[in-house]
Amino acid sequence: MVRQVRRRARNERSSLLMTKRRELGRRIALLRQREGLSARELGRRSELHERTIRRLELGKVDPGLGTLLAIVKGLGLVSVEEVLSAAPLGSRVLAGMRGEAYSHAASA
Repeated sequence: MVRQVRRRARNERSSLLMTKRRELGRRIALLRQREGLSARELGRRSELHERTIRRLELGKVDPGLGTLLAIVKGLGLVSVEEVLSAAPLGSRVLAGMRGEAYSHAASA
């Protein structure tokens, strides 16, 4: 019984993280498209490989702070918060992402 509860909790956390990654990827793609940039050009500007940009936009990987900062630079933005608030907020998941961004920045 305890194992089932733990497994279920682990699966729920995994699902939530996947949702966050996808939403962040959508926001990066949205900002890139608003600037009229290709994934290749954003990669060049942010000094990241085009494949990395594409994988981020598809929600396949979790970006580290350094990667997010590189994308901010490549998009000509001022802060990571601009990436996190690029699309209209409407879900608890996005609000959670914003809270985590603040907590990481505060601990840095």
